[in-house]
Amino acid sequence: MSQSEESRRVEFLPLPNDLLMDELWEIISEPPPPPDVLERVERLLAEL
Repeated sequence: MSQSEESRRVEFLPLPNDLLMDELWEIISEPPPPPDVLERVERLLAEL
């Protein structure tokens, strides 16, 4: 799976609030995309 496909999947997750959306956006929009982006997103979602 390409990084762009991973990012698109993240963007379409149901997000409970704008703050979380902002955090996720910071994670997936960092240049260059960090190799551990999915791990960081999963860790963030696990904290909900």
